[in-house]
Amino acid sequence: MQSYTDHQRRSNRPRTQTGPIRFEAFVYSVEIASSKVPNVYAQIFERHGTGPATGMMIGNSMKSDVNPMIEAGGWGIYVPHGLH
Repeated sequence: MQSYTDHQRRSNRPRTQTGPIRFEAFVYSVEIASSKVPNVYAQIFERHGTGPATGMMIGNSMKSDVNPMIEAGGWGIYVPHGLH
C-alpha cells in the first residue's frame, strides 16, 4: 500500500502511525505532491507499479482523490469522511 497526499496536508503523513486504523506495516511509501491531478497520479503509479490502469485511489474527496485517478485510467473509490 502507498499513502499519497498533497503538500498542503503534510499532517496526513503521520496518520499511518497515529490514526484510528494503524496501517503503517502495510505502507511502503509516502508520496507528497504539489497537486492531485491525473498526470501526477499516472506518474506515481508508473513509478511504484505498472501504471494507473492497475492502481486504485481510495479517498474522501471525489474532486481530488477519486475523479483524477479515474481520469488517469485507474480505479477510484469514494469513502465519505466520518464513515465509521
